[in-house]
Amino acid sequence: MSTLPTLPVELLGEVFLAAAPYSLTEKLACAAVSSYWRASALDTHLLWSRFELDCSNAHVLPMLLERGGDAPLDILLDLGNKHTDESESSCGLPVPVALRDQVALALCDAQARQRLSSLKLTFNTPGAFNLMLCAKLDFPQLVELEINRQSVAMSENLSLLIDAPRLRQLRLCRVDPRNWDDLLVPKLDELHIEHAPGEVHFGLLGKASRCCPLLRRLTLATYNAPPPGMARVLLSKTDMSLLARPAVPALLCAPPIDDNEAERQLLERLESFELEVPNDSSSLHVFNSLADANIRPRRMATSVRNGWAAPTTQSVFTSLLRGLGPITEFELLTSHVLTLRDDDGRERTFRVWDARYPWELANVWTFLSRTYEADKTLRKFKVLESLKNTLEGALAVVGPTSPYEIQYLMA
Repeated sequence: MSTLPTLPVELLGEVFLAAAPYSLTEKLACAAVSSYWRASALDTHLLWSRFELDCSNAHVLPMLLERGGDAPLDILLDLGNKHTDESESSCGLPVPVALRDQVALALCDAQARQRLSSLKLTFNTPGAFNLMLCAKLDFPQLVELEINRQSVAMSENLSLLIDAPRLRQLRLCRVDPRNWDDLLVPKLDELHIEHAPGEVHFGLLGKASRCCPLLRRLTLATYNAPPPGMARVLLSKTDMSLLARPAVPALLCAPPIDDNEAERQLLERLESFELEVPNDSSSLHVFNSLADANIRPRRMATSVRNGWAAPTTQSVFTSLLRGLGPITEFELLTSHVLTLRDDDGRERTFRVWDARYPWELANVWTFLSRTYEADKTLRKFKVLESLKNTLEGALAVVGPTSPYEIQYLMA
């Protein structure tokens, strides 16, 4: 006879948590093995308080909230559609408006808000989520909030007015926030803004420098073309308040404010800074200005439009590599994402916008060898298996002069 049914409930619960961290199907499978396993699963409140739901199973949210007891809630909720509320969603089924609103209202419940620790939310139009996110409700335990709005043409505005004093990670995609005072809290250490629509009028860096002394990771990404009259780059070494304004004009159009020193201190303490804009020249100017001001976060990332074929690509490389020590690791885990590291763990990541232009490994390696003597310092290559012949060809032209290893990875 198997000894598994005699395991203590606490130990069996740990097995359940490891085997089914988020999948509802796997959680239900664990509870269906035997009556003892079911009882153990129901006694493990954490098993039911951490879950991932989509349009096919979101109707069970009330059951999960009940089974989770008082355990902290960690929720991944995908109710996104490709077009409209009645169109096919990411799970292949339509998302009825009633279901979306039912879920939003369940999360507005006071007990659920008291327990909510992490929420990653994907939807098209907000509907009842406006009530949850825009009514100044309190979320005293919330430390991570991610909102991903899938709609491209957002006719329904979404404001963000919540009280989350413990918030540490905030990630927004295609969200037009109208008020940031409640979200930029002292404990915030990561801020990620992507695909922001239109012109969001707020002084992001100014507010962050005043309100978020722990902020260490900042990502600003927009894929909109600059509106007329906003293409001019105005950044200087002493005027850090305009950092994002010229580079992501569709994202940030903050008026100048008298907080330059505070904003400089914010940028100096960043451990990670990522900037993605549709204009290589704008990002180049921003990174050059940061380097001139001796602001060099440990991790920096950006994108170029057409890979090595773009005329500004080598200049972008040169700008981001300022402050990086001798290159010791070359990583190309996809044909469009290149990461370089030095001995101190500092890294620079370069992405390509256009999928038609993968990184030309031979040209990149030759440039790094001739410009930065990477052939004398590099000790490790991590590249796709499909690029094996390309890498061998590049090394045949300029080979490392010191011992090195190559790790080939499957796509």
